Amino acid sequence: MAQIVKEIVEVSSEIDYWFFRTDGGNYFETFLDHDFIAIGWNNITLADIRDKTILEVKSKIERVEVMPEESRSIKHKVSDIYNKVSRFDQFKKGDIIVIPSVNSQLLAFGEIIDEKAYQAKSGVNGCQYEKRRLVKWLTPGIPLKDLDPTFDKMRRGWHTVINVNAFDYYIDSVIHSVYIKDGNSHFVLKVQQRDDINLKDLAEVLLGLQNLMDVVNQEFQLGENISESTIKIYLQSPGLFNIKNSGLALLLTAMVLGSSSCSTTDQSADTQRKVEKIKTVNANDIDSLSDKMQKMRIQF
Repeated sequence: MAQIVKEIVEVSSEIDYWFFRTDGGNYFETFLDHDFIAIGWNNITLADIRDKTILEVKSKIERVEVMPEESRSIKHKVSDIYNKVSRFDQFKKGDIIVIPSVNSQLLAFGEIIDEKAYQAKSGVNGCQYEKRRLVKWLTPGIPLKDLDPTFDKMRRGWHTVINVNAFDYYIDSVIHSVYIKDGNSHFVLKVQQRDDINLKDLAEVLLGLQNLMDVVNQEFQLGENISESTIKIYLQSPGLFNIKNSGLALLLTAMVLGSSSCSTTDQSADTQRKVEKIKTVNANDIDSLSDKMQKMRIQF
């Protein structure tokens, strides 16, 4: 793929996805504004987690963090705190983080960009929590009502840190428009209109995309079976559909349509020339497809 299409986001299958709470939403804006996330229990330091035995850390947690009046058993409470702090320290660079606002009305998506957690002073950047990770935010806060209903299920867990790898496909579709994962190309189209989706309009857009993929396939002599392309649709106005193909035609089609996620300026001279030829020869069909996508308020 690299010889024809360059600079496309390749999503590693080794990363993990985490839903990370923000103290009831109190730190949602703070995390977004200052590009980090943080976890509490300041008396338990990163040095404790990394340098002491599990038994030593749990003994300290029981001594300084667990109140005698805790309704749950002390053993359960201690293990719960240890697991959350330890898991936070084990986040990997490249892992994806989803954070909720108050009442989960908004969700924001980001990527861990540091190699390991660090210790900050309490109060720095308006946050009392000392154990922190640097995050590159990939989206602003997105209203939950504009996301697939799957995200409503995701937020219902009450733990501070929740592994949401089972939702990776949905999360990838939110944070990327064009990407490669597990050897497959993905092109995500986001439908912004809030009215009912007209079946005829949708069918015409999908047929137009398939026809353009056929043109790309022929021009680049890829020899791909375009009919094997699949699609997952999450349409509730607004919504999205994620088209998947095992080859290059889908990525190049996104390029022909002008996706900002795969600009022609990053490509070889030969790729640029062929893309421009497709645009010129098929200008009417591309304009017609673009008009239909505009009608449905499709963004990519």
